[in-house]
Amino acid sequence: MTIEEMFESLWVSYPSDLCRKKRGGKQPALSAFKKINPNEDEFNRIMQNMKAQIREDRKDKDAYRWPFVSSYLNQGRYDDYIEIKEKQIKTDIKKCSIDSCNDEVHGSGFTKCAFHLGSNDERLRQSYVRTGLDMKSPTFVEDCRKYCRERMGIMLSKTIVE
Repeated sequence: MTIEEMFESLWVSYPSDLCRKKRGGKQPALSAFKKINPNEDEFNRIMQNMKAQIREDRKDKDAYRWPFVSSYLNQGRYDDYIEIKEKQIKTDIKKCSIDSCNDEVHGSGFTKCAFHLGSNDERLRQSYVRTGLDMKSPTFVEDCRKYCRERMGIMLSKTIVE
């Protein structure tokens, strides 16, 4: 993988929702990335750390706002300590079976992520039937969130966390 390909992957993955859709200039960011000059292992570590930071900051409504990409790289923020604020559920996470897709699969009976599952999958229809949620309801999104929060609460209370 070339340095430009690695940078493009980082650029696309940078959280636009956490930086108020202002990533800064692409050329200064590329220059900062070239100064780091990571090999593939170092690049993978940077990406994993960044994704962990993104996950944690999206959980916190008062999370600090992310700087321009060039500042993030120049200041070495990808090495910042991440304080995990919520309990983690101990599970084996499966990945999507579609080539070049690394999204998580939700549910033991699935081999594809939600994006690749498709709306005509019978298992998806059955899951709506099991939950009792009405897809045509005007409050469907809120109902889904409420259902997920309740389920997560049940799972967290039953799970032993290290």
